[in-house]
Amino acid sequence: ETAQQGRRVVSGSRDRSVRVWKIEGNMGRTSQTLSGHTDHVTALAFATSSGELISAGCDSRFIVWDMTQPTVKLVHRVDTTHLGPITSLAISPEGVSFVTGSTDKTVQVWAMIPARKKSTAVQQRAAAAAAAAAAARDPKALAVEDTVGEPELALKLQGHLSDVTCCAFGQTGASLASGSLDHSIMLWNPVAGAHVGILVGHTAAVTDISYSADGRLLLSTSRDHHLRIWHPRSGQTVLVLKQGCGLHSARFSPDASQLVVAGDDGAVRLWSWVGREGSTSMGQMPRKPNLFSRGYTLNDDHGNGNDNGGCSSETAPHSEGSMRTTMAFRKEGSNPLSFEGQAHKGAMTAVAGFSSEFEYATEAVTRQAVAPRRSSHARARGGDASKGGVLETTGPVLSGGEDGFVRKIAAGRGAGKVTMTFKGHSKAIRAIAASQDMKTAVSASDDGNLMLWDTVTGQDSGILTGHKGAVLACCFVSGGERVLSGGKDQAVRVWDVGGGGGGGVLIAETALQGHTGRITGLASIGRSSFASCSADRTARVWDLDAGEMVRSMTGHSGGVTSLTVTSNTALVVTTSLDHSVRVWDVRDPHGGGGGGGE
Repeated sequence: ETAQQGRRVVSGSRDRSVRVWKIEGNMGRTSQTLSGHTDHVTALAFATSSGELISAGCDSRFIVWDMTQPTVKLVHRVDTTHLGPITSLAISPEGVSFVTGSTDKTVQVWAMIPARKKSTAVQQRAAAAAAAAAAARDPKALAVEDTVGEPELALKLQGHLSDVTCCAFGQTGASLASGSLDHSIMLWNPVAGAHVGILVGHTAAVTDISYSADGRLLLSTSRDHHLRIWHPRSGQTVLVLKQGCGLHSARFSPDASQLVVAGDDGAVRLWSWVGREGSTSMGQMPRKPNLFSRGYTLNDDHGNGNDNGGCSSETAPHSEGSMRTTMAFRKEGSNPLSFEGQAHKGAMTAVAGFSSEFEYATEAVTRQAVAPRRSSHARARGGDASKGGVLETTGPVLSGGEDGFVRKIAAGRGAGKVTMTFKGHSKAIRAIAASQDMKTAVSASDDGNLMLWDTVTGQDSGILTGHKGAVLACCFVSGGERVLSGGKDQAVRVWDVGGGGGGGVLIAETALQGHTGRITGLASIGRSSFASCSADRTARVWDLDAGEMVRSMTGHSGGVTSLTVTSNTALVVTTSLDHSVRVWDVRDPHGGGGGGGE
């Protein structure tokens, strides 16, 4: 943004050009195309103090552009002494220097000398005459506004063991960080030309770094799927976030209370770091407590599969540590949605998914559910709805939170939209389960109750009361006519919900005792048995009809936190505070020890 020309967006491309875009008035239109590079443009930086733009590319040169005039003009074109493509560029906050990083493993520091301010009238006339003479010799030559005051190379910073991929200044020009394919982040004082520290923690190439506005935090992204926040002065890691894909870049919001992250999967993620000390949101809840206020679907076709993804073949080596790797986009893979906003006012504490094998049609007027239709493999079979086939769909999701609400989130075309909110609990939701036919859900809460919900109409169909304390786990027994629940009172309760609650209160038909700690997980094993786990470090299998425990599975050295049963009901999987996962074969009639492995 300049005072003379207002706000604009500038982009560099593999087509060797720099484009200036209007974002006011004729939004989205290119106001000017800037030519001067002979290879891919890889980095851009804007000096607010002088109104100058610097572009750099795989041709190992940088160009300084004057952005204060209606027509952008080339001011300087400098061929650097880098022995490889320039990969990154950063301008100091004071605007008196800038740095270039390259595949030659070095960072070069340049002193900016504004030509328009330093040159005399005689020098300006001489420069204009030289430019006119050059244009006469070559009509296609790009005129240079001023050759006086060209940026000067101040020093070179060496220390990285591989390509420099990114660089960023801190709050002053005396604080600089650079990232590399060698997995490290180097800290420099470019004024003194001194190496002042190194940040080690990433296990793959560092792709981007940036400072918070106050210079107290450093943000880095890497191909190791992790985003890291550092205290650059102490070298300590503040926060590590795993994204599940290689990352390209990330930035702090002005008050560093939010992070925006871009990765290989084509999604842009927004993380809220609410309550960070010193931020405007300190001690506050998110401003948007409603679930997923906006969602964006991104095109996963990032470009021509034959594109080399980096510099031209003449300048990019075919090694893993080349520009080709660090700049390439992944064409194939998943195309997830990215959401802005918060799911609940407070933490999300429980999630339940509906099976993707069922698709429901809901009549718009009566809102009555139609019988489920099998949809698995329909797409592979080329199924057609008019001929009885059903297109494959993804079922919705139920989420519960500390706010006591249960929300139904749509999937498929309307993914991310809240279609229903179930209200009835007075405290946090701890568990949610859905019946096999997907028409009914049950939620367990810290208020000591369970609630049955009609997932089509959104109405509660019964309240299950009887626990003494918070209810922490629940599930449907196969068939959907009974519900199991457990909690802090150490009992597993069985509820008959076959006739529906009709909006009334239901009392448990039986309570099964045996655990000596709170119940943390429940799962049905067919129609006549189920498994439970507890903070007492055990998991148990019960005969539901007899109301007796038939097997106790011991081996964990910490409280068991959750369990699940495989689809063929042959194996039970448990997790524990002892940091292990164990797998138990419940078909063993002798009930011995169980095969467990971390």
